[in-house]
Amino acid sequence: MLDSCDATPLGIRDAAILSLLYGCGLRRAELVALNLAHYIKEENELIIHGKGNKQRLVPVGNAGSALTDWLTVRGRESGPLFWGLGNRNRGRRLTDQAIYNMIKKRAKQASVTKLSPHDFRRTFVGDLLDAGADIVTVQKMAGHASPATTSRYDRRDQKARHKAASLLHVPYKERSVGKKQAQR
Repeated sequence: MLDSCDATPLGIRDAAILSLLYGCGLRRAELVALNLAHYIKEENELIIHGKGNKQRLVPVGNAGSALTDWLTVRGRESGPLFWGLGNRNRGRRLTDQAIYNMIKKRAKQASVTKLSPHDFRRTFVGDLLDAGADIVTVQKMAGHASPATTSRYDRRDQKARHKAASLLHVPYKERSVGKKQAQR
């Protein structure tokens, strides 16, 4: 989908949005609520105001390159981090629906079917868990109130659990069972 975003201002903005949705695991509402002031460039973090009016810091990570490109186009004036570029909505904060529509458009261009904005969040959580991040860290990054919520996104299989179990060393020494004990 990122390849469907060209080097136009619209393409650069959309690439930054897609990058943050996946790279930071943001909800649509969290993304559209972002202002430029919520980006801490020195720390490469976003201040996210999530559900229940809870605030969290989320590292931008590799999505920072896409965000930097967008900020070059956008400029450094205060206001919404992402805004419309069309004649009717130029400079106005994007809506949840605008994000949904953009994702549908970009998915169609990339021949991706059945994709929703929340799929980026699910993939963010699942990929972090698959990569070995601990569930509590992922819970905090996603802004979940409980690790139980985060665990619903866990797609690791039985093989991963066996691999995890093999990381432990049980200091057991083999013992031979005597004949009398074996007969019991």
